[in-house]
Amino acid sequence: MQLIRFQARLSIAAQLLLIAFVPAAAAADDPAAVEAVDGRGKTTSARLEPGKADKPVPNSAMATLDVKTLELVHEKWKHLMTTMNRSHRHNLLRQEQTVPEKIRPWTAPSVTQSSVTQGNMLQVTTNGTPSTAQPGASATVNEPSVAAVGDYVFYTANWFAAASTDAGSTWSYVNPFTGPFPEPDGQDVCCDQQVHHDPSSNTMFWLQQLIPVGDSDNGTQRVNVDRGSDGTWDCFYDVTPQAAGFDEPSLADYPDFSISNGHLFVTSNVFGSTAGGFMGAFVGRLPLADITACSPTTADFHTETSFGSFRTTQGAGDTMFFADLESTASIRIWSWPDANPAPSVVTRSIQPFLNGTRACAGPDSRDWCGSIDSRIYGGALAGDLAAFVWTAQQNPAGGFPFPYSQGVVVDTGDNMTVVDQPLIWSNDAAWTYPSLAANSEGGFGGTVLWGGGTHFPQCSAFVADSVNGMSFNPLDHVVATAGTSGPSFNRSGDYLATRPYSSNDKVYVGTCFAFLTTNAATSQYLLFGRAGDFSVGGIFEDGFETGDVVAWSSSSP
Repeated sequence: MQLIRFQARLSIAAQLLLIAFVPAAAAADDPAAVEAVDGRGKTTSARLEPGKADKPVPNSAMATLDVKTLELVHEKWKHLMTTMNRSHRHNLLRQEQTVPEKIRPWTAPSVTQSSVTQGNMLQVTTNGTPSTAQPGASATVNEPSVAAVGDYVFYTANWFAAASTDAGSTWSYVNPFTGPFPEPDGQDVCCDQQVHHDPSSNTMFWLQQLIPVGDSDNGTQRVNVDRGSDGTWDCFYDVTPQAAGFDEPSLADYPDFSISNGHLFVTSNVFGSTAGGFMGAFVGRLPLADITACSPTTADFHTETSFGSFRTTQGAGDTMFFADLESTASIRIWSWPDANPAPSVVTRSIQPFLNGTRACAGPDSRDWCGSIDSRIYGGALAGDLAAFVWTAQQNPAGGFPFPYSQGVVVDTGDNMTVVDQPLIWSNDAAWTYPSLAANSEGGFGGTVLWGGGTHFPQCSAFVADSVNGMSFNPLDHVVATAGTSGPSFNRSGDYLATRPYSSNDKVYVGTCFAFLTTNAATSQYLLFGRAGDFSVGGIFEDGFETGDVVAWSSSSP
């Protein structure tokens, strides 16, 4: 049993008590005081033509590891990282509160990993490790993503993809460097990938990031389309910075992937391919009706030059929400209805935090928090509640000995009023890289990487739903992946992923990883949710008849 400090919902009295030492947060529930008009962003459209092969490309056509190509692409990426300025605004986020002692936990401690098993328990099921499909291809900066429908699961991470047709019991390697479609001239597949599934059309989407080969080349976020989710890729769309209005040459990086009722959303940062640094970011949306038919389409793009690393809300309906931190005490949230040509934006005050170098060395002195900055790592929409989460710097003077996850929840049906400001923190471990999704019951679920101090990096699945009053206090989580080492250098991340399970949208599929060796991460596929939300016929239905329940937990209302 581990003692951590965690809180989500503040009472009115507690908020009033905070005014004495956190004045910036006192106005968080006063929308009129923090309305913002975005004069820097612009919205444009571009025609996108689908690319196709002579016939659909099956996963089995990409089943061979090409070590030479993997090594060449890895070297190109390292060259880019040493020659290109990838610094951006999150490294220099405006610090609103500079007195560490005034940034304090706003709740009492809470106990997690409770041994109590009464009530509607949190069930976490693991079915094999996708990285075992090709162990030599898994990186320490793992960045895993997943989507699943029925027994079919598609999983991506650095530097591999894997498919399962038996709900994760066995995995087949899919080489992202050899397909499914040829890259444009001057570009190579590298690194970031994302996966999503559209249940309305039963279409699987696979995003591959393409990097420039030379200093004068461009990068792309490519969207591959599997109509029918049968493991064959029918077409692709190349979403480029130039389509969004950015100049050449440029690199696209740190994508996000989500679905509204009418669109597939793709986000990306944009950097100059040479020494240009951060150019901005875009949020693109592609009409589902067109891309699920592999037809030509018109994509809409919203671009910003002063904001980036956007995270969109998993579980969106007719409106997509996305956000970025404006400062260490404020957040900008955009709303983009499917029916509207452009998004609107507001600014809301949040509890302040410190934004410097994160540190969380573990028992082997390997500090895997070294690359964390202030970018948002997860977003979700549960009913009218939109939530966004990020990782704050440790602040021992204020009572935070390790980096911690912080968030904000706004009521989209009530003028974006701030109704919640979650924390996940502890005295003996860092809590980082939180991912979020929402289920059809209006609850939140996610995964989070934690460790440091006496703990090697671990990864947990968690929920906040009607069972515990939509509260993260106590944090109802189960450790799904336990590490025995830190990475070989001071970096991990850069993100995890959680999605609704398309065959039962009351529960979630998610990604985790940990380190059993210093030079590679072990990726884990999860299915999790409340035991009562799995099929009545048995707890292992919905594609997990042979699953392994790794742990149980519960929260009593």
